[in-house]
Amino acid sequence: ADPSREGYTFTGWDKSFDNVTESITVTAQYEINKYTVTFVDHDGTVVDEQIVEHGANAVAPADPVWEGHEFAGWEGSYVNVTEDRTITARYDTIMVGVTFVDYDGRVISSQSVEYGTAAIAPADPVRVGYTFIGWDVAFDNVTEDTTVTALYKINEYTVTWIVDGTTTTET
Repeated sequence: ADPSREGYTFTGWDKSFDNVTESITVTAQYEINKYTVTFVDHDGTVVDEQIVEHGANAVAPADPVWEGHEFAGWEGSYVNVTEDRTITARYDTIMVGVTFVDYDGRVISSQSVEYGTAAIAPADPVRVGYTFIGWDVAFDNVTEDTTVTALYKINEYTVTWIVDGTTTTET
C-alpha cells in the first residue's frame, strides 16, 4: 500500500521492483504539500495571495488602508500553515470630536462620532437681542475634529415716532 507522511503526498517509488533479481532497497518518494494563504481586505478584496509549503509561515503584506478606519491587524493565523487559509484585515473605526460653541466660544455641547457620520446638533442656543440662524459649518459627514459655531442675526425693530401729529418710522 502507498505509505503516508504528514504534510506530504506520496509520488511513487524511487525504482522499479517488477523484476527483482537481487536484494534492493526501494525508497518512497514524496512531494511536500503546498497551501494557499489569501489575505483579504474588509470588503473581500484580495490584498495578497501566497503559496506556502506545509508547516511554513506566510508573510503578512503591507497594512491595507481603509478611509476612516485604523488597521488593527489580521484575523487568523498564518504561521505553521497546514491547510488553505483566508486571513481577513481587521479595523477599528476612527472616532472624531465635534464641539458646538456659542458666539463667545462657550462650549454648548461636545460629542464623539464615527468618522464620516453626522453629529447631532444641540437645541438652538438663545442670545438676547439676536435670532439664531444656524451653524457656521456642516456636520453631516465629519472626517476630522470639528468646532461648529452658532450664527446669529441681530434683531431689528421698527420704531414709530409721532411728533406734533407727524408720524416718522425708523428701523
